Amino acid sequence: MAQPLRRGRRATTTRAPWALERLEDLPLSEGMLIAHYQLTQDAGISRAIEASRGMRCYGAAALEMAEVAAGGAVVYAQPRLQPWDVAAGALLCTETGAVLTRWTELPSTRRAGSLLVGTP
Repeated sequence: MAQPLRRGRRATTTRAPWALERLEDLPLSEGMLIAHYQLTQDAGISRAIEASRGMRCYGAAALEMAEVAAGGAVVYAQPRLQPWDVAAGALLCTETGAVLTRWTELPSTRRAGSLLVGTP
C-alpha cells in the first residue's frame, strides 16, 4: 500500500520510491503553457502562448499542476479554482520548487481564487 504524501518526505509507491526532483528554471520559450481554453481571449495569455512552445488544457487542476511539477510545462494559469482542486497539485509543486501565486489582483477567498504556477 502506498504511503500518504507528506511535505518534506519522499513519496513512495508499493513498487519503488518516487523521487521528486527540483525543477529547472526554464524560460517560457522553452516550454508548454497550460491554461483553460477560455483564457486564450485574454491578450496577456495570448502573447504568452505565442512566446511558448504551445498550450495544453487537461481539464483537471491537480493533473495540470503535476505536469508543471514534473517539468513537462513551465506555466499553469487558471482564473478560478476551489481549494480542493489544487491541494494535491500544490504539494507536488511545492516539493519540486515550483512557484505558486495568485495571478489576479482580486483578494483570494476560501471559496475560489486564481492560480499561477511556474518554474522557479
